[in-house]
Amino acid sequence: MGAEDECGHQRRAWEQEEERRRRESQAMAVEDAIAAWARREANAQQRKLREMEKEFQGLKVRNQRHAREERNRQVQDAIAKRHRAAEEEA
Repeated sequence: MGAEDECGHQRRAWEQEEERRRRESQAMAVEDAIAAWARREANAQQRKLREMEKEFQGLKVRNQRHAREERNRQVQDAIAKRHRAAEEEA
């Protein structure tokens, strides 16, 4: 009877160890899946940030160009106004 009890005890210990390993393996798989998801999310956010930075740079350049064009127009208007004034005096 003692040998059967010992054998049953060893079998239960082995089953418990197998169950522990299975749970540990599942936990590692979940951790790996979460890490992979986090990497994908981080990469997506980085792509989105790069796109937004590119768009911002484009808007910045466009705004600078418009400001330059407006300054040039104002200078041209001032020059034309001076010419008209000079012609009227002459």
